[in-house]
Amino acid sequence: MKPFLRTKLLCDDKTLFTHGACHIFADELATRLVPLGFVLKRLADISRCSPQQQALHVFLSRADKMVDVNGIQYVAGYVQAKRQDWLDLDGPRSNFQVLDCSQPELFKKIPSEADEERGARNKWHLLIDDDFVAECRERARALLILTPRVYGLG
Repeated sequence: MKPFLRTKLLCDDKTLFTHGACHIFADELATRLVPLGFVLKRLADISRCSPQQQALHVFLSRADKMVDVNGIQYVAGYVQAKRQDWLDLDGPRSNFQVLDCSQPELFKKIPSEADEERGARNKWHLLIDDDFVAECRERARALLILTPRVYGLG
């Protein structure tokens, strides 16, 4: 595994699944929540053409609620908080929108997006190195088993 990815794995679960592996946590959560009517979603800044801006965060959503590593919250509140974070960092004006995504999109390797530091990536530059994904999945499953109620699972 690439050193960059090993370093990512040193993070606590909340940091890992909000800064680099949210798509993996969302996919593990999907196996439990899709039967309950939830769908995979991604937060995108549609005013930017950069692929990295098209999947800033991946989560599960149903109606006005979303679920990610932080638990259940309102989508609108999450998006507003992200807008404020962006403004607080003097970031460029954003046009955040919540868009659909699919499991195949999340894990389809795009050879031209791979690099020596981070390994395989998808079209949104999310990390999808096989070993990295496997380790993140183990941690996500453990977190879901340990605290199911946080995610509406029990």
